[in-house]
Amino acid sequence: MFWPGIMGEFMSFLPLTVIIVLLSSLFVALVINPVLCALFMKIKKVEPMVDGQAPSELDAVPNDFIYRLYGASLRFSLKHRWLVALGVMAAFVATFMLFAKHNSGVEFFPETTPERIYVNVTLPDGTNLDASNRAVLAAERTLLGRENIDSWSAAVGAGNGNEFSSGGSTPNRSRITVEFKPVEERKTDPKETVAEIRDGVEGIVGADIDVIKENMGPPTGAPINIELVGADYQVLGKIAEEVRSKIEGIAEVVNLKDDFQAGRSEITVHVDPNAASAAGLNTQDIANTVRMAIAGVDASVFRDEADEYDIVVRLNEDSRNSIEDLRDLYVKNKDKDLVPITEVATIVVERGYGSIRHVDTDRVVTVSADVTDSQIADAKLKEVQKVLDAELELPAGYDLRYTGQNKEQADAQAFLTKALLAALFLIALVLVTQFNSVIQPFIIMCSVVLSLLGVLWILMLRHQPFGVIMTGVGLISLAGVVVNNAIVLIDYINQLKARGMGSTEAITTAGMVRFRPVMLTAVTTILSLMPIVLGFSLDVKNLKVVVGGTSVEMWGEWGTPSRPGSPSRLSSL
Repeated sequence: MFWPGIMGEFMSFLPLTVIIVLLSSLFVALVINPVLCALFMKIKKVEPMVDGQAPSELDAVPNDFIYRLYGASLRFSLKHRWLVALGVMAAFVATFMLFAKHNSGVEFFPETTPERIYVNVTLPDGTNLDASNRAVLAAERTLLGRENIDSWSAAVGAGNGNEFSSGGSTPNRSRITVEFKPVEERKTDPKETVAEIRDGVEGIVGADIDVIKENMGPPTGAPINIELVGADYQVLGKIAEEVRSKIEGIAEVVNLKDDFQAGRSEITVHVDPNAASAAGLNTQDIANTVRMAIAGVDASVFRDEADEYDIVVRLNEDSRNSIEDLRDLYVKNKDKDLVPITEVATIVVERGYGSIRHVDTDRVVTVSADVTDSQIADAKLKEVQKVLDAELELPAGYDLRYTGQNKEQADAQAFLTKALLAALFLIALVLVTQFNSVIQPFIIMCSVVLSLLGVLWILMLRHQPFGVIMTGVGLISLAGVVVNNAIVLIDYINQLKARGMGSTEAITTAGMVRFRPVMLTAVTTILSLMPIVLGFSLDVKNLKVVVGGTSVEMWGEWGTPSRPGSPSRLSSL
């Protein structure tokens, strides 16, 4: 709820939903369940005391294999408590060391199978619609015969969704939107189709073509996004070209581009203020003369009955077609003398700017690229950083910074780390108040830390990257669930000790008696997440079970901390 930025807006519904569900379940547990128990539950009669002794709590414990096995392991652990404690600490350290060496990297947001892709076709500035249309037709021919493609539509000259576009007419930018068939009708993995299309459009000469998968999550920028900062826009363009040349050979890096727009060539008149002043002229006089010669000025109006026509005075067409024609101009000064324009100004042909971007008042050119698989985005970014640190030399006064998804990921990691620490602190504060003790809350909080073992082992065994968003949110949720098991156990231990039991006997009895509710809590949580974990969901609209799909791919990582077999849920026992 306090998550800042676009990611916070995207994920805000999750904590709100959980809070509402927990409050509803609390109401049901405190009000509805007691009523239902009074209506339907039958209370067994308490057996009378035998030889003056009341029945033991262990008398209600089933005498089956599972309970006997747990009882034996519990008694062994209590008898060799220091050995078990040291073993757990060693396992904790070893797990983190193994994960540091054998992890599958970091993933910011889960990658989902695309429902559609966009083929962006960009030609040089100044390209007309006919040339753009030919390039789009060539790109469309690479889509023919693809089994996974349902349909596509092309918009020629309508822009291609470039976030750096300066707007206005864009005849050189086009987009093809490609729709994939429904999941059950696809013959192959759409990722393979995307790779085939990328290979197909590489042979189209003169066009810069990007094949982009639809983004199912919040907008976070490209996985590789490098901002070049400096004063001279032309120098930034050259640096951007150098950066592209150094990283274009890195495997799995695709859609490499920059937003530098050189613009068309234009004629520029550079006025010499000192020479103009000496000749009795100013910049406005020179500009007016050039404007009148090329564009003309309205001298009068010609009226033909009800119609009016402007009379524009300017040079003949054959006298204003070249830069030499401009250099032949004369400017009238305040003394009515004609001064050659070449004596007071320099006329040259220069490359203009298509657009200039500023970020926080800094002039910026951005180089961006995608990766073929989001699971390797972090590793590829580090590889790019390593290459640029070793090979790129920036001029004085110029700098580069890594933004886009990398910045969002760093911000999300910082926030989730603070959120987890805040959650643990609030849980510890409530526990200290409840138990009026510091040691017992410390024991409960240890179960939260130990729950990380199960999460890390699942990630290693499944070769799954650590999801900054989904796995991080799952860990915070897990912290609130795991403490419930420990609270149930320790609270009952305190009750038994208050009746006069010794510590070892109270712990053994509490473990055996509370084994069933703790197991039921763990099992029900696991079963509720099984559809997400195993990859199937219920299509309520069409009343059918769907295997896989976007929803499962996006939310599957959230269930990682509670996957079946994970010791994280049973650490309290």
